[in-house]
Amino acid sequence: MTQETQRHGTGLLAGGAPGFTPDALAELSRRTGDPTWVAERRQAAWARFGQIPMPTRTDESWRRTDLSALDLQGYLPFAPAPARAATVADLPADLLTALDLGGPRGGLMVQHNSEPVYEALDQTWSSKGVIFTSLERAVREHSDLVARHFGTAVPADYWKFSALNEAFWSGGVFLYVPRNVVVDVPLVSWLWAGEPNLATVGRVLIVAEEGSQVFLVDQYASPEGRGGGLHLGAVEILPGPGAQVTYLALQEWGHDTWDLTAQRALGRRDSTATLINAGFGGKVVRVNEEAILEEQGASAFLYGVYFPDGAQHLDFHTLQDHRAPHTTSNLLFKGALRDQAKAVYEGLVQVRKEAKGTDANQTNRNILLSRTSKADSLPMLQIETADIQRCSHGATVGQVDENQLFYLMARGLPREEATEVLIEGFFQEVADHIPEEAVREHVRQVVARKL
Repeated sequence: MTQETQRHGTGLLAGGAPGFTPDALAELSRRTGDPTWVAERRQAAWARFGQIPMPTRTDESWRRTDLSALDLQGYLPFAPAPARAATVADLPADLLTALDLGGPRGGLMVQHNSEPVYEALDQTWSSKGVIFTSLERAVREHSDLVARHFGTAVPADYWKFSALNEAFWSGGVFLYVPRNVVVDVPLVSWLWAGEPNLATVGRVLIVAEEGSQVFLVDQYASPEGRGGGLHLGAVEILPGPGAQVTYLALQEWGHDTWDLTAQRALGRRDSTATLINAGFGGKVVRVNEEAILEEQGASAFLYGVYFPDGAQHLDFHTLQDHRAPHTTSNLLFKGALRDQAKAVYEGLVQVRKEAKGTDANQTNRNILLSRTSKADSLPMLQIETADIQRCSHGATVGQVDENQLFYLMARGLPREEATEVLIEGFFQEVADHIPEEAVREHVRQVVARKL
């Protein structure tokens, strides 16, 4: 077998017939050089995938999102990157153009199609024991550390797509921050999917030990008109006692990509997890964003901005699960829609019997920029104890305020520019929670392009 065949396989994964199959799974595991425990978990997850039925619109949580047109077997489960890069400047031009975050960063990791092609971590952080690398590499070089945490937040049986993710993940992100280490600049991971009909199966695992702090920007994108794509994601966020983790998912898929992703943070004592979703691309997107507050004093902040256009369909399901006393959560999701786009927000604040002193809030706001766009908003509360500080929720769906538009237009702004000012101001409340100006500016620019 030649070196090239060893690297890219025999054609089952790239250049051959599409589809998630046992042969493709075995070849992927050989290609990545999986440790025994990873190979075994892949096989167990594949078996579980076959046991879990495909969700349909008869399932309550899928009533408003139709997956009947999704053919999972129509996508390649793996495609190699064109080339690895020794420096950022060596990355392909189209990828560099799309990677436009600017500002300071302590590390950068790039995945092109299914393979990691570049990674760098500033010595300031590596010398303090921070690990920021591909999950594919981490399971080999930090096997015991990864094995202790892998699958604890998003197990294979979370839903059908997490089972397929655990079986076929490639590349991925592993971030480990030791006790009391404060990383005060963002770390950035970047996934660029350029191959037609490719399924990128991404997995992110963040482990922040007691008293540590870190901010990860996780950016996903693909070019328009590549011929279709699929992303299956699983994000596990594990802050230790007193740790603070901020995770931003910046999604800019082309309009022909399906995205099915589960994100879940497990809150330990006095920890803080902040999850931010900025959703702009995709054909049909379903993101489950969840915070499980397991120990006393844990806090979670869930934020989202989304702006679908054309015929895009974006669906966000959130969960704030208070399982311990004196826990706090706050959620704010804001969306603007135009053309024939549709957005779904469905969220649950759950306060368990043991969660005395809970303080929770849930808010969803939507602005419709066309008569043919539609937003469904379903915030819910489930409270099992009367001994709480606060538990509130609210939602709005409406057209742009014509009085506000008139006010701006009367001061010389054209209607289009006045609308842009209003929408930027509408999103600003969420953008203010992004702890880096360069990233906030990038979000503003994406919104401006949408308008």
